[in-house]
Amino acid sequence: MPRLHRLLPVLLATALLALGCTEEPAAPTWDNPLDPQGPGGGDAFQVQAIYSGGQVVVTWNEPQGPAVFSYQILHALTSDGPFTVLGTVDAGASSFIHEEFSPNDTNYYKVRGLDRNDEPSALSNVTAAAVQVPPVVTLGATPLASRWVELTIAAAVGDTVEVDSLPDFPAPARAPLVDGTATLTWDVGLAADPEETKVIYARVRTGGVPGAAVHDSLDLDFTPDVTFVGNPAALARRDAPLRIMPSTGVTRMRFAAERAALDAAPWETPADTFTGYLLGAAADSQLVFAEFEGDLGLGWVDSVWAVPDRLQDLELILNGGSETVTGPGIPVAVEAAATQIRLAGSSADLAATPWQEYAAPVVFTHDACASGVEKNVWAQVRNDWITADALHDTVTWLPGEALGLTYTGPDTLAPATAVTLSGTAVAGTCTGPVDGVFLDPGAGETAATGLAVWTFPWTSPAAAETTTVSVAWRVTAGPETATGSFDVVIAP
Repeated sequence: MPRLHRLLPVLLATALLALGCTEEPAAPTWDNPLDPQGPGGGDAFQVQAIYSGGQVVVTWNEPQGPAVFSYQILHALTSDGPFTVLGTVDAGASSFIHEEFSPNDTNYYKVRGLDRNDEPSALSNVTAAAVQVPPVVTLGATPLASRWVELTIAAAVGDTVEVDSLPDFPAPARAPLVDGTATLTWDVGLAADPEETKVIYARVRTGGVPGAAVHDSLDLDFTPDVTFVGNPAALARRDAPLRIMPSTGVTRMRFAAERAALDAAPWETPADTFTGYLLGAAADSQLVFAEFEGDLGLGWVDSVWAVPDRLQDLELILNGGSETVTGPGIPVAVEAAATQIRLAGSSADLAATPWQEYAAPVVFTHDACASGVEKNVWAQVRNDWITADALHDTVTWLPGEALGLTYTGPDTLAPATAVTLSGTAVAGTCTGPVDGVFLDPGAGETAATGLAVWTFPWTSPAAAETTTVSVAWRVTAGPETATGSFDVVIAP
């Protein structure tokens, strides 16, 4: 009995071991993403490429294990290369957008991991991700205001391009593919709504065999706007030109002061600018209605407010705001929406002055010496509706020369010294020739000798200390007189 007690643990362990051997062991965990026997076939990246929205989206899995600090995305046109690097992204990214792909061709992509030294640490499987990219259609204008659109189609292979409005290409337009590009003008046809959407289908043929088709949508927008040229806040002319934007697709247009009157208005030839419309004579705000018909088979009506400038609160600016003017002309500015202006030196003269084309500024020629140096300027502007009240302002004219005298010396004299004072005299722009030069050193006025160049004999006064003598002068030219003085220093 004791011996049996010692054998029970052994027998029990043997039975349990035999029972465990009947279960299959668990499969090992693959922890090497580059192992070709692993679930990924040794391709740690599982690269995929999808064409969507006019671009190729390349995606990949981030491998677990290798020390990857960044990824290089590579591209080729055959599965075995040669591959070129498209770009590099930091670790953590798992997608890349490729826009410069080869259209109408198969594009191949690989992803390569780089270590901290930008050295390759892992490369995707030899089997690269491939995507068949359709032709690329570039629309010439969108949204489109005309039924005609310029198309550019790019393809890496093929000889002919086909375009149609239906996916089965029942009546395609064709254009040759030259150096990977074909261009043609496509008629999208009539439209039932100004904002209708048209679909364009395109495909490339190679030796008569059609390739994959691509399509694109094009929104129509036949809604021309009418404005006045320059879009001014207020107008000066009844015949102010109208701007049509855009005029593309417009086949004819007409204008009227009321919407109901459009039916009776004559049709005009389409243009960007129309100058044949005459606004009403009343100086009130008014509407201009415009109706357009287009090659899409659509019509559109737009309108614009015309506001005549009533020429209120105008300001007259002489010589740019300067208080003096030296020349014979005075620049005059009146900021206004005007068509004509007239200028004069007096209110009476203004009424008899002819109108001239409005400009800002315009030059008024004053009467020079016929009046004083204070020049009066009267101005009046008008437009096709309103004549403004007259405006008035003054500016001081500075003639080129003024009647006067210049002393040339000497400036300092010893006491009780006989000397000759000398100088020049000039006639003013508006005076006659100088006819007299007179000096008064303090003992009474005496005529000098000469006119344009004069001399005056004088003996300086005796003085025990330095003193200054003020010599008064007077110059005459007919009835005109000018006076002044100069100083002479007496230094013992």
